Amino acid sequence: MNRLWRVAYALELVVAGLLTLGAIALHFNVMRHAGPLWRDEISSLRLATMPTLAEFWSSLVYDPMPALFFAVLRGWHFLGWGASDENLRYLGFVIGLGVLGAIWVAGWVIKKSPPIWAVLLFGLSPVALVWGDSLRAYGLSCIWNILAIGFFWKLLSERPQVTDIALASAAALLSVHSLFPNSLLLLAAGASAIAIALRRGWRRTAFIIVGIGATAALSLLPYVPIVRRTQDWSALCNDGIDSAWILTMIFRATGAGGNLSATLWIAAAIVVCLAVALAIIKPPFFELSEDENDLLLYAGVTFLIALGGTVCFFRILGWTTSLWYYLPLMGTAALCLDAIAKILRKSITAMIASSLFIVTAAACLAPLVYRATNVRLTNVDLTAAAIKQHARASDLVVVDNFFYAVSFYRYYHGKAPCLSVPGISDLSLHRWDLVKDTMSRPQPIQPVLERIDQTLRSGHDVYVVGSVPLSRTAAPPPDLPAAPQTTAMWQLRPYIVRWTSQVAYAAQAHARHGMIIPVPCEQPVSNVEDVHAYVVSGWREPALANLQ
Repeated sequence: MNRLWRVAYALELVVAGLLTLGAIALHFNVMRHAGPLWRDEISSLRLATMPTLAEFWSSLVYDPMPALFFAVLRGWHFLGWGASDENLRYLGFVIGLGVLGAIWVAGWVIKKSPPIWAVLLFGLSPVALVWGDSLRAYGLSCIWNILAIGFFWKLLSERPQVTDIALASAAALLSVHSLFPNSLLLLAAGASAIAIALRRGWRRTAFIIVGIGATAALSLLPYVPIVRRTQDWSALCNDGIDSAWILTMIFRATGAGGNLSATLWIAAAIVVCLAVALAIIKPPFFELSEDENDLLLYAGVTFLIALGGTVCFFRILGWTTSLWYYLPLMGTAALCLDAIAKILRKSITAMIASSLFIVTAAACLAPLVYRATNVRLTNVDLTAAAIKQHARASDLVVVDNFFYAVSFYRYYHGKAPCLSVPGISDLSLHRWDLVKDTMSRPQPIQPVLERIDQTLRSGHDVYVVGSVPLSRTAAPPPDLPAAPQTTAMWQLRPYIVRWTSQVAYAAQAHARHGMIIPVPCEQPVSNVEDVHAYVVSGWREPALANLQ
């Protein structure tokens, strides 16, 4: 029997190793194909390379994240590895490998067995591969959050070792200083661990965990003024999303690898809920040892609190979230699901069947995941290069959305002057304060519209870059009242839509000729920054240009 157990264990180890090697290859593929930086990564780089510490600290209000990732990026740049976009992609690759390493370390600390389910669910997730490797804090935050969950479990003994306390404290501090929502995930793990320690009568252990959590929380106090300053502009991003939106985004994030991926996540979540309920209501049901029952409760309750806390946090925040916002939650969930799977597969047959199932699932997921890692994150650099070839100094380039202008200004080096909509004096990062000031003024983009008319009247070309909708109205779109005098109050989205349509009308209604600018790309481009462009020329009284 012992020999069969060793065979089953060796099979799990081989499967986990193969999955990890496959994940490493996919991270390498992301590094090769992600291409130039998109706007959020450019903002990160700009913050990280501020000339002075004071400028860096004051600018955090425009990209409200803790300083740890920016410090890492600054160090990478200082070492001479940030001179090009290609070199910066190596940092994302290193972070991606770090996430895989954290999964292995935490899995071994928790159950001393290979983390096959965690590698399958999270290590092969397109969201984790692509966005965890981007120059943002999400991948780094997953590393420390996963390690913190593992080391908190290691503390659960009557007299935890000094080394265990030090590791848990370091991981907790680094976790909360990677991403603010990590505090909720750390709270979930800490609360679960404290409950188990108190149930066993280990008050000293509970006190130690409380101390680690309190220290991590107090260490965030320097960020309080920055968080308060974000309230001056945060209403621009508040679209009033509800819980249904958040759950839909979580479903999309977990289902990025296809229907099978979504099914695996949902099935695993259901198993966790049932297992926790049975462990509480009828502990003998699974015939677990005391340690196994505690681990089931620790992992299950951590997962449930993390899920509920994340939904409540984003519900209160109200911002329109993207898939990568949920990466830390997915990392937490994958580790917790892996721990519970290890507990429930009690027999040799179950171990072997689990390994074979995971191999089959990975084979089915591989084609979709591979295609996802071939995606280019932006085509702004290609668009900028195409316009540079044709635009003359007397022409005009207009970026119809200031979000895209952050990227365009990095990659455009042509002779024609370039304007953003609305006109923002600083496009090195997302200056929400300047956008809010623009929204509070009547007809804020009128100078841009007048410049378009002047350029066309003088016989020169106007290039428009961005979402570039076709104008189909016979009259110019009316201006929105200065914020907050509309029903949208300070919400930015309605103003962006109206400004974009006004630019489209101004460029197309008065032009005699128009042409869509082809921007060929050999690989698919992510929809987060897939811009389009056209050029118009000539002048006549209002009539729509024929774009071909």
